Amino acid sequence: MAKLQAFGIAQEEVQSRLEQRLTKETPLAKQVPAKPLTAEAASPRYPQPGREGKKSITAYVPTPAHKTLKLFAMEHDTTVENLIITALDRLLMDMGQDWTIGTGDEFGVPTDPPKSKRR
Repeated sequence: MAKLQAFGIAQEEVQSRLEQRLTKETPLAKQVPAKPLTAEAASPRYPQPGREGKKSITAYVPTPAHKTLKLFAMEHDTTVENLIITALDRLLMDMGQDWTIGTGDEFGVPTDPPKSKRR
């Protein structure tokens, strides 16, 4: 019986706290509407210099392929971005396109395997 009374008291306490919160909150009609995000507010204040004038393209690849591509880029002292741009440019050239997507600086990516540093 004591447990039932304690439970009833706890329920009453919860109900009264809930009612107090509801009366303290501002009604929905009086809330100030949120301002929409402008282009300035949505973009970072200091964009990375390497990203200026570029757009993102996302590709999802299997984890082993991702690791292999990153290792290949490191071995050839370049970036994955440059490898992808070079690969797409070469693919487009092989398909007969007379335009490329690259900027020209990514063509420094070597196609030969790295030479061993041993003598």
